[in-house]
Amino acid sequence: MGLKPGQTVMGQKPKGVRFSVVAGLSLVAILLFSAAHVLRLNVHLVGKQPAYRRSAAPNAGSIGAVGGHGLGAAGDPEAAIAPVAVPAALTPVAVPATAHLRPVQQLATPAVPVTAAAVQQSASAVAPSGSSVGEGSIFGHPRSAFVRVADEAEIRARDCPQRRPMHALLTTQDREYMQWQTYLAYYHFVKQQSRDFCTDMTAITRLLASAEGRSDGLMALMPTHVTTQLGHDKTRGFQVINRPWSVLKFLESPMYKERVTEDYVLILEGDHLLLRPIPNLATSEVAAGFFFPYMSPEQVPDHPRIVGRWYKGPREHVQPTGPSPAILHKTILEKITNDWFELSVELKADRETDACFGWVLEMWGYTITCARHGVKHNVIQQLQIEPASTWRQNVSGENPYIYHYTFGLEYTHDGLPMVGQAGEWSFDKRQYFGAFPASPMADPPECAHEAAKVLTKLFNEGSAASPPWQAKAISAARDTTRRTPPPPLDESSAAYRTVVGTGPWELSSPEYSGKGANAYFFFEKGRVHTPIGSASWKPSADGQEVLLDMCGQQVLRLEKDADGQSVLRGRKYTFSLPKSQVPLQLRRSPEMWQTPLAKRIIGAGPYAWAGTPVIVFLDKGRLHTPWAAGQWWVKEDDPEVAVVDFLGTVCHIRFEVCGRFVSVRQSDGDVVLGSMQVGERSSRRCGELPH
Repeated sequence: MGLKPGQTVMGQKPKGVRFSVVAGLSLVAILLFSAAHVLRLNVHLVGKQPAYRRSAAPNAGSIGAVGGHGLGAAGDPEAAIAPVAVPAALTPVAVPATAHLRPVQQLATPAVPVTAAAVQQSASAVAPSGSSVGEGSIFGHPRSAFVRVADEAEIRARDCPQRRPMHALLTTQDREYMQWQTYLAYYHFVKQQSRDFCTDMTAITRLLASAEGRSDGLMALMPTHVTTQLGHDKTRGFQVINRPWSVLKFLESPMYKERVTEDYVLILEGDHLLLRPIPNLATSEVAAGFFFPYMSPEQVPDHPRIVGRWYKGPREHVQPTGPSPAILHKTILEKITNDWFELSVELKADRETDACFGWVLEMWGYTITCARHGVKHNVIQQLQIEPASTWRQNVSGENPYIYHYTFGLEYTHDGLPMVGQAGEWSFDKRQYFGAFPASPMADPPECAHEAAKVLTKLFNEGSAASPPWQAKAISAARDTTRRTPPPPLDESSAAYRTVVGTGPWELSSPEYSGKGANAYFFFEKGRVHTPIGSASWKPSADGQEVLLDMCGQQVLRLEKDADGQSVLRGRKYTFSLPKSQVPLQLRRSPEMWQTPLAKRIIGAGPYAWAGTPVIVFLDKGRLHTPWAAGQWWVKEDDPEVAVVDFLGTVCHIRFEVCGRFVSVRQSDGDVVLGSMQVGERSSRRCGELPH
């Protein structure tokens, strides 16, 4: 089941979802995650505060880097893994004696528990008569053509006395959007299960919530328990509440007792791709879960107050974790699931709570329920990774167990991250509600973060092993990983030579006077940085006009004002250079601006300093920063280093490949990383411009 931005629309069945529908929610999640993980305070620049360092996961209940594993050959996270040590038993947690599930209230859409025999009957609808579970056909293709799990009885019978078996529960719904995710998740589960002879992942059952409890085309793929999905009276359009509901109905079914012979359960969801075998990281009294930074109370001011309405104990008992991925002793799962479900329904029905918790509401239902029952978790950051193009996460270095592709990966054709908008190379699962993604995905740009390359490899491997994939996939023309790059700009044109490397250009319309930031920059490769977000531009065919795509296309004619200064004049907006700028103190040879480094960075961008845009290296040594204007020059004894000077701070910047740089403050050696990135589209804030 999903827990991501945009999944509240899963109650509908659109043929596709425009990126703009979900980008806002995705951007909120990205900003929260970024605040918790990657934003570095910019004190490097002014030295007024102590430097901020990224902290480890909370130490309460955290076991950090589990097992201390290194990488296998060539840094491949899928290479051979050393055995994982079982965590030592922790302090027992007192829990109420009422461990049994209470009867659930009758719902408007009653569930239909499905036993193993019923699963056999459902599978027969898409399989030859007389076939058994796991046989038959899948979307018209024989079961034998697909990856299949090893015999569960044989895995359980292996001579592995130190093993602590767990049964995986894969929660999902009957939608095209979930089917392709489910297949990929199952493929990589089977792959990692087969890598470890004494695997703790001994079996897997899919929990399917569907309309009227009907089967789907994947019934023959894996053992499945079907539950009639909830009605709007319970979900109020938030389909994720079907997760605790499907777990609850599975626990009440005969199939649960028949299939789950293990003492522990591992809860997974469709957008989980296993990178290596997951060991049992829980104990009989302490569960294991992932550290979700956006579940931390300091991320949203109202969280402590809202959580306090639903849990009266110490706030720290409500841990920043969720129900997936999670490992629990099944007695704990049996004890909390009814309350987890009922509380999630209550939270959704409460308008104030719903507005505060948003798309992670059901996760709050889980963690508050655990706090009420005294259930604690080892909160393990290494359990999974949630990459996005906005922040750089090293999959090989962090060595997680699961790749959770909940956030979109959006890059320019040359590999720059794009924030809050569809990329020129793009993969976001929310783009594929009505069809499978195209397969194979095109390789991401060379400069894209490692996570994009890892996901592409995982996706292409899994989709290639699915015979019906191509028939259900979108057309190549709609493949968001194969968009055609625009032609290069004519660097010899008058428009290019006028605007690239100069600035800041100011909107000189009278209506805009004194209304805040007013700095526009035109970069090579057609990028524009504006006070209201990113835009694009290109020269006209005759090179005498700037065609600016910002809140509609603006045609700006090159002109000169009475003082001979360049002006970009359009029907709606006019841009000009400032009449007065801070005088440069540089006395540098003109040859300096023709060096390889100067040619490389003048007009390149937009750069961000520790995540804060925009840094612009202008011609003749002018420097623009978010804090103040300054100056820059090429270091005389190291032509690969630029020296910047502003606000009395001098930093030495060494530029790397892919638009990245390392800045070292001259006074104390403090280091900050920077890179090019393309911000949120200006179209979201057009109302801030004069009309």
